Amino acid sequence: MNRIIFVAFIVACCMVNAMVHDKNISGVWHGTLKITPQVKFKIVFNFKTGEDGNPSVTLDSPDQGAYGIAGEVNFISADSVNVTVRRIGLTFAGRKQDGKLIGKCTQGAMSTDLELFPGIVELKRPQTPKPPYPYTIKSCISITYQIVLLSLGHLLYLKVLMRQLRLS
Repeated sequence: MNRIIFVAFIVACCMVNAMVHDKNISGVWHGTLKITPQVKFKIVFNFKTGEDGNPSVTLDSPDQGAYGIAGEVNFISADSVNVTVRRIGLTFAGRKQDGKLIGKCTQGAMSTDLELFPGIVELKRPQTPKPPYPYTIKSCISITYQIVLLSLGHLLYLKVLMRQLRLS
């Protein structure tokens, strides 16, 4: 009998731990907000739990250069969340399914589906160009006769433009 009570206690503790873990959606959640087929914005929700135990959220929109917009967590449960960002009039209500938050994002009269995935997305933006370059480099010297100036430099020609000039 004691074994059955002990096993039931362990199972209950595991279930409570799973429910608390699901409720805690702290961290970064990112997704793409599709306004029209041509207009898409990356959107990032940063969920945190404060020292007082209350959840808080900030919103980032990297494509628009907006970071740290304060929001409010209206509701949070084991499988759903409701967030409002009053500064921009945005509301997100979603449910946790298969490790992602799936729901509706509403701003003014516009409402669209939004899927949020956990984790930070690293943007791949190489800062050093690698050959083959989309342009041609030629060294040149220009001399003006009114004021004798000698300019040394490089002319950059776009390869596409050069091809168009050759065709015409």
